[in-house]
Parts: sequence; structure tokens; C-alpha cells
Amino acid sequence: MTQNDRSCTFWRATALGFLLLTAAVRVSAQDTTKNPAAVCKNENQHEVAFVKGYTFKTYVADEWACFQMIREGNVNLRRMIDFP
Repeated sequence: MTQNDRSCTFWRATALGFLLLTAAVRVSAQDTTKNPAAVCKNENQHEVAFVKGYTFKTYVADEWACFQMIREGNVNLRRMIDFP
């Protein structure tokens, strides 16, 4: 796999993660009172993608969805949305 192919795969996985969160839902303001740890846990895991040392995970629970980007065991990015 060439460097260009890996770069394309990375961006496709990133786009896939964001699309999984926003598909068929209207993104609304984040409720900071909702505990992300309650949504972003293994029992609510929906999809996983591995790209160049990054792990992209999506979670769905009740009326909430969570997207995480993880590298070397550290969460580098976490976003939550609520379903309308």
C-alpha cells in the first residue's frame, strides 16, 4: 500500500466516522450535563475503524451518539450529539 493509499484510507475512515454520527439525525447543541462516559462505553459500541495507529469508534445509546478518535490508548477527540 502506497503512502497516498494510506492517506486516502485515513480520510475515508474519518469521514465515515462523522457520517455515522450525523446520518439521519439533525445535529443539535451539545448538552454538557450529559455524562459522555455513560454513552461512550463498550456496551453501546456501534462501529470501529482502525487507520494508521488511530482507532475510530462510534457509540449509540438512548437518544445520544458518541464519536471517539483514539491513539495509543488516549482519547484525542470525543464528540457527542443528541437525536432530535
